[in-house]
Amino acid sequence: MQNHPTSRRALFALLLLPGTTRERFVFAPEAGTAVQRTWVTEHDLQLDRMVMKTGDVEQVMRPEMRLQSRQTLAVVDSFLAVADGSPPTFRRSFVTVGRTASIVMQGVEQAPASAVSSPLEGTSVVFTWVPGEGQYGRYFDAQEIDEHHLANLRADLGARAFLPAGEVEPGASWTIGPAALRDVFAHGGTIEFKAPDDSHELLTRSLRSGVGGGLDRAFGGTATGTTKVTFERVIEEEGRRIALLALDISVTFTRDQVERVREQMLRSERERRIHYEEAILVFGFEGRGELRWDLTANRAQDLRLTGRETVTYDIAERNIEDVEGENLRRQVMTMSGPLDVSFTCVPTDPRESPGPK
Repeated sequence: MQNHPTSRRALFALLLLPGTTRERFVFAPEAGTAVQRTWVTEHDLQLDRMVMKTGDVEQVMRPEMRLQSRQTLAVVDSFLAVADGSPPTFRRSFVTVGRTASIVMQGVEQAPASAVSSPLEGTSVVFTWVPGEGQYGRYFDAQEIDEHHLANLRADLGARAFLPAGEVEPGASWTIGPAALRDVFAHGGTIEFKAPDDSHELLTRSLRSGVGGGLDRAFGGTATGTTKVTFERVIEEEGRRIALLALDISVTFTRDQVERVREQMLRSERERRIHYEEAILVFGFEGRGELRWDLTANRAQDLRLTGRETVTYDIAERNIEDVEGENLRRQVMTMSGPLDVSFTCVPTDPRESPGPK
């Protein structure tokens, strides 16, 4: 039986309908090129509830407390070599690594920590793929800085967590697990900041613990929830094809931090002979966003996430001589508020990037 001409024309017309073109999302830089990537994270947390419990006595408090912070990470990534579409070697120059933060308690501002920087600012790190380990090795090139800062740096700053595994067409949706969001919420990995001498102890501890600060502290434990990604459409922008991906995120991360808290005890706590039994951080986020992926340049162009975070910190302590914990003291603090994460990526001249050429 032969196909009727009308049927063939109908099939051809269907294939040409808008939205039926499948797209492949890949990160594929060219050797010798560079991009500047800038991430900005803004927290605005207010205390919802604080519970203090000693033995059988429990006290619920709701004092006024607000913690605000803005963290900026700007880097230039220079792709020194490319193989099979990915860079086995690239140099990351840390242009800006800064944070401003303040805490207000009972309506009185308490020693805001402004314009705090990191020892990483002004340095550059070479990332080299190690096939046998399935990850990047890294080293500072030419700067004198303690190498412990390298230990928990992460390579992916390109928002690739949201990409589909294969080709998709506009209208398609997929989900990703919560652990994949580590390079979005905790972009760059663990980054240390210099605390000023006059910084408020509560503010400094909160930021270092992941409350209003670097969210890398929330990862490495358990994670629940999902992220739905929807490929909405492709637009033309200055001669480039830009894919718009809508994001719907609902995730929770739980991390035991007791070893870290023990390592970073304040002098006053050591003098009081405090021993920490528990320190649990729970970070949750509900929000939406949009990722714009440049299909022409094969990289992210920009990302914006907005939503609400909830942070709970559960700490239990006792006197070091109270071995049985008969007078265990527990404090559970819950804070919540808006969380905004933004990201931009623009091409730059690798000859103008900081660090050795």
